[in-house]
Amino acid sequence: MLRSSVATMFVNLARRSQILVDSLIGHLDRLERGEEDPDRLAELFQLDHLATRMRRNDENLLFSPVPTRRACSVSRPRWSTSCGAAQSEVEHYTRVDFGSIDRDLDIASHAVNDLVHLVAELLDNATAFSPPDSPVLVEARRFGDRAVLYVEDRGIGISADQLADLNDRLAKPPLVDVAGLSRMMGLVVVARLAARHGIEVKTAAGGGPGHGGRRSAAAIRSDQCDHGVSERHPSPEPSAPR
Repeated sequence: MLRSSVATMFVNLARRSQILVDSLIGHLDRLERGEEDPDRLAELFQLDHLATRMRRNDENLLFSPVPTRRACSVSRPRWSTSCGAAQSEVEHYTRVDFGSIDRDLDIASHAVNDLVHLVAELLDNATAFSPPDSPVLVEARRFGDRAVLYVEDRGIGISADQLADLNDRLAKPPLVDVAGLSRMMGLVVVARLAARHGIEVKTAAGGGPGHGGRRSAAAIRSDQCDHGVSERHPSPEPSAPR
């Protein structure tokens, strides 16, 4: 009963905040369209980016007890576009580099917003737990009937026991409690988004000898994407936060 009451309280607070943040983003959009000064436009972009991150935090609070979805306005976008959208939702987006991404690997329209959210959480975690001057590498490749997305950082790494516990939590979405909301919200959201779409997310040691860090892999079923030709892409510009 107490857990249900606390969950309801967070949902109500998050919904109120979400309404305000959506209104703020709409107002910033109008200011950006009418602004011609490049310096002021850059400042507005930073505010827009901050508001976009605030919206994702609100969605995280809404997602755990009561799953929600943003309205999908794009039909089967490519993985490169979706990864760019996820990049634009994290604080340290300039540290995200893109390696090999299948050129014509599209995402099913019903899954696109959840997958963007999932990738954003992985990027947020990777940039938060690695040196501030180190890059985070993103790749997406086809293996048989699945697409696999990789997010690799160059942090200090974690122990084998911690890694096993992390993968167990990703495979079995934990119940959300008050402590969990502050300590592992991103993990909860990734696990529940993955479970919703049948995505297998695992984390392993990465970075190569002497580099440390972690490598997270998300294996997406064939019904969530279409396969195309693999090629190396330059890092896309971050999508304008929305």
